[in-house]
Amino acid sequence: MGVRLRSGRVGIVIAATRILFTYAGFQVNPDQAGRVLDALRWHRQLPFGLLVYMVVAMGLAAFGIHNLVEARYRIVPEPPSPR
Repeated sequence: MGVRLRSGRVGIVIAATRILFTYAGFQVNPDQAGRVLDALRWHRQLPFGLLVYMVVAMGLAAFGIHNLVEARYRIVPEPPSPR
């Protein structure tokens, strides 16, 4: 179950990235390219842009908390002794 859920989330992120790159490839003029901050501001002005920011921020926070909990409570088995 965990692998399927993780694969689904990765698929959603990849799909969103592909959509944004495709949109940029067809709609954005390369002569108007700016910094990353300019791109983030532009994205925020889109419909539901702030909502997308909030969802991504919550996902990153949840991922960070998950990693901290896993790092604290993960049981690492001892390697087998050499013979």
